[in-house]
Amino acid sequence: DGVLNAWVRSAAGGDDRVVTEDTYRGIRQIFWAEDSKTLLYLQDDGGDENFHLFAVDVSKEGSKARDLTPFDGAKAQNVITNKRFPDELLVAVNARDKAQFDMYRVQLESGAIELDTENPGGIVGWGSEDESFEVREGIRVNPDSSKTVLVRDSPKSE
Repeated sequence: DGVLNAWVRSAAGGDDRVVTEDTYRGIRQIFWAEDSKTLLYLQDDGGDENFHLFAVDVSKEGSKARDLTPFDGAKAQNVITNKRFPDELLVAVNARDKAQFDMYRVQLESGAIELDTENPGGIVGWGSEDESFEVREGIRVNPDSSKTVLVRDSPKSE
């Protein structure tokens, strides 16, 4: 259809196949989940700039993409994966408040999504702790355009 889509093939080759079905803008932000079988990509709906996070299991031929952030009018960004937790990911979504991105935890297999960390205000980026895969870092942009990195000791602390 003249737009960018994702293709996969085995190391041996000869079995190339398209795994996404975009017909409008093409897919430009794509990466692997830590389970090594799920391709993740961000895509908006017809140019509305409200990107959603999609997942497609490329290990199963004919697998259809699933919207992991199915919130109307919301935008997903700041996707974090962790090799110690291959079946889940963290993603920032402005579903609760269009001006603030909260962090959500997504289970890849089921697609279950739950609020993990609510944005206390002014956080524009998030980071996680590697061993436990907990949200521990928030980045705030100051009025002079400098940045402050806020770190908490545990997910329960401010």
